[in-house]
Amino acid sequence: DWKYIVYPHAKREILYNLQKDPKELQDLSNNPEYASLMASLKKDLKVLQKEMADDFDIDNPPPFWDPTIKKNKKRSGRY
Repeated sequence: DWKYIVYPHAKREILYNLQKDPKELQDLSNNPEYASLMASLKKDLKVLQKEMADDFDIDNPPPFWDPTIKKNKKRSGRY
């Protein structure tokens, strides 16, 4: 089992092997051995985005606050 995380604005991806590393201590994303797996997981994520009508472009994200995007909500300062 794998956990693949994408931070589009930071242009960062993280990969964990949850069977060997259940506490998520070893990020495998910089290991070339897992490059094809990460590419496959990213492709799967994009397919899922289409299925869910999620038009967010993880490869080219808009600025954090883009006035042309209607989905923007005013931030309350709380996370």
